[in-house]
Amino acid sequence: LAACGRVRAPRRAQKTAVALGDSLTLGRLLLYEAGRDDEARAAMREAIASLAGNVGALAVLLLTAAHAVAKRGDGVTAARLCGAIDKIRERTSVGATPLDVLGVPQPEADARRLLGDEVFERESAAGRALTVEEATALALGS
Repeated sequence: LAACGRVRAPRRAQKTAVALGDSLTLGRLLLYEAGRDDEARAAMREAIASLAGNVGALAVLLLTAAHAVAKRGDGVTAARLCGAIDKIRERTSVGATPLDVLGVPQPEADARRLLGDEVFERESAAGRALTVEEATALALGS
């Protein structure tokens, strides 16, 4: 978390949107893990602004939101975000995510455990119907 904080200022100064967005995305995940929800939401808002138009990077950011809401027990929102992420991933090439790198369980598994397969599939399908903007708004509300 400290390392993420140290790289943000130089990346802001360089106007390197994707690099800043990546730092903020990872920082958001770590802030949620540390229980610092307000700071995590602020990092998410800044990351969304930084990543405007970069749908692949937004998918990774949405993945951190899905993880956070699943961890809090909100399987419905997590499943919808997972559906939206799957739809985005079909259109883009998203490589390793902060969750993959850190070995954090994927939110789909947590959401399935919370909801059961049938409800997860229904909510995930509802998430696939969301636009990127709607999915982002859903994540911001979480």
